[in-house]
Amino acid sequence: MNSINQIWANISHSQGKIFSTKSGNKFRYQIKENTITILPIIPNKYIKETISKSQIKSACKLIPIKKYSQLYHISKSPKSLYHIMTDPRIIQKHYTNKIRIHKKIAKTFAKYAPHFTHTSPPLYLDNTGKKISLSKIYNTESKFAKPVTLVAVTRFQYNTKKFSKYERYLKSKLYTNQFYYGLSIVGRPAKIEYDVLYVTPDSKPKTIHKHLNMHNKLNSGAPQVFALTILQGGKFRLVRNSKHYCP
Repeated sequence: MNSINQIWANISHSQGKIFSTKSGNKFRYQIKENTITILPIIPNKYIKETISKSQIKSACKLIPIKKYSQLYHISKSPKSLYHIMTDPRIIQKHYTNKIRIHKKIAKTFAKYAPHFTHTSPPLYLDNTGKKISLSKIYNTESKFAKPVTLVAVTRFQYNTKKFSKYERYLKSKLYTNQFYYGLSIVGRPAKIEYDVLYVTPDSKPKTIHKHLNMHNKLNSGAPQVFALTILQGGKFRLVRNSKHYCP
């Protein structure tokens, strides 16, 4: 549902992330009160713009937006507004078929799970069920080129049947509709778990451990075992949960 409250929450959540125009120009933005200030990554590529929350509200009525000209009555220079209001991190497309996507994820995981071990490279999918590299996750989620951390919200899931429950939880509690899916291997004997994950734009140990232990009630009291901090270029490091004992 693309309500103004949800879209503004998504815009706030994506502050500092990289957006691109059709011509390849890249920008970030900052929010102060109810005003978005566009920050071109290459200075002077185009005029620095500001976008008000009232302009976002007007643009919401036009979803799905398919061309710049739909926005000229809202903004004289609508490039940045257009690319914000058509970005999947901001706008949840109505035609997305979650059942179909979950089946696609299940099929991919079933293919890789039998051969997945502690030494296997990370396997992650985006919210359309396509494989995604850690480098691309970093480029999508990083704010001002800082490390980001992937945290699972699931435990003890061995199929995709309950994924919708976890997605609803993330939307309502963390105000995000940007999900990732992955395989993790936990315990001895090792078990392959199917994960729904989200990104926190922080790499501080205190913040990461807070996230590792904040979803316990959703999983019968079980905390997360580890998180994955992603650095520029797709390099990563595991952050283990000091409160979790894994025999």
